[in-house]
Amino acid sequence: MTQRTTIILDEVLQLPESERIAFVERLLESFDDRDPDADFIAELERRQGEARRDSSVLIPWAQVRDMR
Repeated sequence: MTQRTTIILDEVLQLPESERIAFVERLLESFDDRDPDADFIAELERRQGEARRDSSVLIPWAQVRDMR
């Protein structure tokens, strides 16, 4: 990542969770020029709904990153 991108990311990570979610949603919307598979979109929407209903299903990024 560039230094500018790192700075932006650091600032975004300081936002409350609801604002970070909104940020990610807007960022993903910026990729509209692609034609994602309908099943992929449906899965993303399912997971988003699940996360919004019950945040206990979420896994912290540090834990996910260590799964690799």
